[in-house]
Amino acid sequence: MHFEIDQPIGAPRDAVERTLVDSAYYAALSGMPNLGTPEVLERTESDGVVSVSVRYAFTGAMSPAVQAVLDPDKLTWVIHTSFDLAEHHASFTMVPDHYTDLLTCSGTHLFLEAPAGTQQIAEGELKVNFPIVGRNVERAIVGGLERHVAGEAAAIEAWVAEHP
Repeated sequence: MHFEIDQPIGAPRDAVERTLVDSAYYAALSGMPNLGTPEVLERTESDGVVSVSVRYAFTGAMSPAVQAVLDPDKLTWVIHTSFDLAEHHASFTMVPDHYTDLLTCSGTHLFLEAPAGTQQIAEGELKVNFPIVGRNVERAIVGGLERHVAGEAAAIEAWVAEHP
């Protein structure tokens, strides 16, 4: 499933990008709905490209039918993102820690200067390899990504205000 998320962020582009490559920022996401506190696994920098790997865990409610198929304790994944700060562009892959044969996701982020701050455009491909319900699960995940990106925009704005 192809997805595109267009999200305004009320902070200057350079500040948004600095925030997203700051390991300390991810602890500020501890209050995001349905997610545990993200864990930065690795951060490297070379020739203007900053790579950040962050582990997330789903903590939301799941129906008994879903729990019969998926162990809630195994719904963790790592997002590997490489930020090209000169090009204001990032590429990412989402890699499940478990159920690796069930999900693939990758894409890009583009950070554009906008009158009110920054316009973040995320675009990617998500595939859930699960018979019969895969497409429904893809739609649910993309909906969760949209809510997460909107919540993260507010977190970035707060972070930038507190860390000028």
